[in-house]
Amino acid sequence: MKHLKLKIPIAILAGLSISTTAWAQSSPQDAVSGMCVTENVQAAFLPPDNVDEPIFAVFDGSRYKKAASIGQYQATAPANVFLNNPFDVQPVEVVLEGLIGDGLTLEGEYVRAGSERIDGFEVATTGIDGADYRFEADTTDIKLCNTDLSRCPQFDAVNVYYHIDRFVRDFWIDRMGVDISFQANARVHIGGDGAAAQPDERSLIFKVGNIFNKNAALSNDLIYHEYTHLVTWALGFEVDSGGPDEPLALSEGYADYFAATYTDGPRIGDWVVTCPPRQLCIDDEDRDNDLEIRHLGVDATIWNWNFGLPDAGLEYGFCLRYHELDQKCKDSYNNTQPRYVWGMIWAAMLWDLRQEVGADVADFLIVDAIRRHSSVASFAEATVNLIEAENSLFNGLHRDALERALTGRGFPVTATAVEDEPELPEGLDIQVWPNPSTERAQVSFKTVRSGEWNWRMVDMTGRIVLSGGGQSASGESTLTLDTAAVAPGVYVIQVLTGDRVLNKSLSIVRQ
Repeated sequence: MKHLKLKIPIAILAGLSISTTAWAQSSPQDAVSGMCVTENVQAAFLPPDNVDEPIFAVFDGSRYKKAASIGQYQATAPANVFLNNPFDVQPVEVVLEGLIGDGLTLEGEYVRAGSERIDGFEVATTGIDGADYRFEADTTDIKLCNTDLSRCPQFDAVNVYYHIDRFVRDFWIDRMGVDISFQANARVHIGGDGAAAQPDERSLIFKVGNIFNKNAALSNDLIYHEYTHLVTWALGFEVDSGGPDEPLALSEGYADYFAATYTDGPRIGDWVVTCPPRQLCIDDEDRDNDLEIRHLGVDATIWNWNFGLPDAGLEYGFCLRYHELDQKCKDSYNNTQPRYVWGMIWAAMLWDLRQEVGADVADFLIVDAIRRHSSVASFAEATVNLIEAENSLFNGLHRDALERALTGRGFPVTATAVEDEPELPEGLDIQVWPNPSTERAQVSFKTVRSGEWNWRMVDMTGRIVLSGGGQSASGESTLTLDTAAVAPGVYVIQVLTGDRVLNKSLSIVRQ
């Protein structure tokens, strides 16, 4: 087998890491780990050769950018997909959005999806006699796609396209207000277990399943996890895949968290995992088979950073099972590396925070913190950034909850981590009640001198939802906000008077 120089993906969701040399020289026969690689698969980690003749995306040496004008992303097409992980349900018909031109290929505004085996390197999947993607699914546990093209359903690329496109539109753009200015290149039908991301090239790969996993292209939470790596990179958290473990662990933790918050559940990869049964294998009395790749709702007394001294014996994702192809019992020690173990501790801490303050607070706070990270952020730096983000967005309203989440998982919080919000000069004050509110909220504020004042209500993306003012007042003033038509969520009330801006967080709920 020809040896090629490979780029190691920054994230392999199953948690397996092997050396470049061992990977390049592996063959399907000796792939005990399930990460078997064939020559066509290796190309998925290399830059495109045809960069001088792009179709709808250009490569600037490090990342993909959308090149088509917004008017070209108007095509739609019918498709069959799994709305959630398959389990025992059947695919449903949906409408794909954002396709380019006539929609004849899975080339869209935010993702290009194709099969490495059927379509070739970086080529998008084509529809059925036009813009029709109602292919049939194959949920077989182990697919021999790399040796039998008939076992490579075109459905898989369609499923990946749909979930990335929806994740971008529904969550990252509409909810979080993040500017997604790149097109991801997603490839399916790669040999082995799990999925991986190459953020600097905006590339994703989804493997067909071998020993420990089913087809990753059918697992929506794996798709969201890997795509989040591209988003955190775009937010400025550009982690070196060969760098220190702590920033890599943070990257893994964020990918787990945003997959979990979007699916509203702490389990990651619970469909894709094929363990148990053990079948002919001897039971391991010391460990149970995990039923998912990772789980954020884990015991805080065990999954704990312990102020920089985490338990060196922590591991997860253990699987002992009989492999049908070579008739041997296989056990997996995939998830013992610090970047994955520590990443799950960080993600569990974020999930603890979400459980206490809600997704409407936690999601925005975490994104703001990520924007503050350096490329080599440690847990200590990330802790400071979280506190800074909370202070900036919520003015200390959720500081206690954040500190409880951090210290509960053994992440130290120092008193000097962030400067406290300076006390307002005597005579300045702002109060909002009831908080949370449903249909109306009262805002009371004090000024120290006569002058014009204005107010506005902004969401977590900075968009002004309500505004008013232009009045003159001194002393104490009160206004009533009609919030009946405002979507539930967390907002900031700002009163601008003179050269001062008074901020107060307000939560809107529906009973």
